[in-house]
Amino acid sequence: MSRKLLLAVGFLLLFPTFLVFPAKAQETMIGTAQGNIYAPGAGSIPNITVGGEAAYSMFANASLPDNTAFQPAQAYEDAGIEAILNAGYPFDSLGLQKKYGVSDDFARVVTQQAIWFYIEGWPIDSMEDSVRMRYINDLLQAAQAQLPQEHPVSVVPESPAFQHQGGFYRSETLTLKQAEGTITVQPDNGVKVVLEDGTAATTLRQGDRFILLAPDDLTEISLNVTHRFSNIVPVSYIPETEDHQTDHLLQAQEHVQTRSGVWRFALPETLSSSTQALSEESAPMSSETELIPPSTSAGTMPQTGSPSTGGTGMPITAAALLGLCWVAIGLACLEKQTRNGRQ
Repeated sequence: MSRKLLLAVGFLLLFPTFLVFPAKAQETMIGTAQGNIYAPGAGSIPNITVGGEAAYSMFANASLPDNTAFQPAQAYEDAGIEAILNAGYPFDSLGLQKKYGVSDDFARVVTQQAIWFYIEGWPIDSMEDSVRMRYINDLLQAAQAQLPQEHPVSVVPESPAFQHQGGFYRSETLTLKQAEGTITVQPDNGVKVVLEDGTAATTLRQGDRFILLAPDDLTEISLNVTHRFSNIVPVSYIPETEDHQTDHLLQAQEHVQTRSGVWRFALPETLSSSTQALSEESAPMSSETELIPPSTSAGTMPQTGSPSTGGTGMPITAAALLGLCWVAIGLACLEKQTRNGRQ
């Protein structure tokens, strides 16, 4: 492949990136601080917004924005800040707001304070044992551990039981126990995903209950699934003019992401009739299965019907064959004696 062709292919691979990420860094956003947010037991913080959406101050002692023009920074990557924004207000991924039973304002105030503690490196007062400080400590521990955002998906039971019904395997009821966003399923090979009300499903959400139907000639259900969920991304805003006195701002934004995978469920093994061993004890049968009669004694094969010969002749037993042999021998001896007498 020529160098020009390689460059052309490289440009085509990068072109979708240009479409997805336009020149957003030049977009102007207005930052404003309007009064304070006060929460009893937590204190107060500036009520900062960027583009009309809640935002946080990065530097505690910087000048607050006053209808200031901001632009998003080219890139802002800090796993600690990402962990605080993900676990803080409003996303509360660790359930801390619920854990401490506090209001939205309280959670927002302590999230701002945790950001200042983290960026400014303020020391923690180990003597203070308030809800505020315990909340802040939990956020800072998340930042220190740099807890990644997790978006687990779980289906229970993991290995469902199946029953054979009229040419299909039918699963017990499954539950999408854990899943943010939506799960899109793409059944094929005759497999069906059916909700409890009997309707076919192509989209599942957390808490949905469903069953699986699969033709009985399959040994495994393989479902292609796509998980669509939101990821929390920290965005930093800097003043458009180089004013080192004005605060830099943070905002947590939800970016929709997708990932694909395969769900696999094992089906009961189906053996051919020529090799299938059937017994009442080892293989419970459905009403459609015929059982072979058990043998009457050890080492005796079960009887089967003989092919038709076109008539209803009398069956020849071993004793009858032996008698005929003796008759034949006697006749041969008699004929020999008769010949000797004539000579």
